[in-house]
Amino acid sequence: MLMRVGEQRTCRECSVVFTLTAGEVDYFAMKGLACPKRCPECRRRRRRPGCDQPIRTGIVAAYVERGGFGFVEPDDGGPGVFLHIEVQPALPALVGRRVRFAAHNAERGPRATWCEPESPDGAGEPAPPTPTDRA
Repeated sequence: MLMRVGEQRTCRECSVVFTLTAGEVDYFAMKGLACPKRCPECRRRRRRPGCDQPIRTGIVAAYVERGGFGFVEPDDGGPGVFLHIEVQPALPALVGRRVRFAAHNAERGPRATWCEPESPDGAGEPAPPTPTDRA
């Protein structure tokens, strides 16, 4: 009996070479999903902040709908942190809201790897402006 071999991939975050088993490849194909582009360790770290990434706070300052990204202004100062909609799907609704996030230094500057609203219900935060509030 021949054993099927999986696919070797290079992680797009840490550049480690990892192997997807044949079963994993079949599973993703059956679900109609693309195979992961990150190694298991980076995928785990992406779901929750890693030990090497301190949790910081800030305000989502902008969102660019066309590109699906925004920026967080950290409370501790420093450059704005790039935040992609893959990291926080509710990004458009968070503009002007406080968030907790973890970031790493990417090639083009700090990039969020994990982000969540500071308070899930938004209690104590001002509501975002409505179109009638703008002058």
